[in-house]
Amino acid sequence: MRISKLFKIILFLLPLLEIAGFIIVGDWLGVFPTLLLIIITTIAGLVILRTQGFMILIQVQRRMQAGEHPAVDVFGGALLMLGGLLLVLPGFITDIVGLLLLIPRIRSLVLSLLIRKGTVVQNGRVIEGEFHRENHKK
Repeated sequence: MRISKLFKIILFLLPLLEIAGFIIVGDWLGVFPTLLLIIITTIAGLVILRTQGFMILIQVQRRMQAGEHPAVDVFGGALLMLGGLLLVLPGFITDIVGLLLLIPRIRSLVLSLLIRKGTVVQNGRVIEGEFHRENHKK
C-alpha cells in the first residue's frame, strides 16, 4: 500500500477513533476527569516541545562543533517533537502514541525503522541504499 493512501486512511479514521475514545474514557471516568486528563496531556506536550526543542538544538550544535554528523540527533529530536505535538492534540490515541515516542528505546526503534532504507540525493542524482547498524562490543 502506498504511503499517501495509508496517510489518507489514517486521516479519515483517526478523528472517528478519537471521538470513540472520548466516549469510552468519559463513560469510564466521567466528563470532568476526562477533560482534566486532556488538559494535563496538552500542558505536558507544550512543556516537552519548549524544553526539549532547545535541548535538541544545543545537542546538534555541539555535534557540529565537534565535527560529527548530527543526523541521528536531528531525526531523534524530530520524533521527540512529534511526541510532544501528539500530546498537545486532543485525543487519547494521539496521547498514547505521543507518550510512546517519549520513551528513548521506542524512539530509537522507530528511528532505525525509518532510516533502514533511505534515499540520498547527491548532485541531482538519487542514490538508493540500505542502512544496517552493527553494534560492536569493545
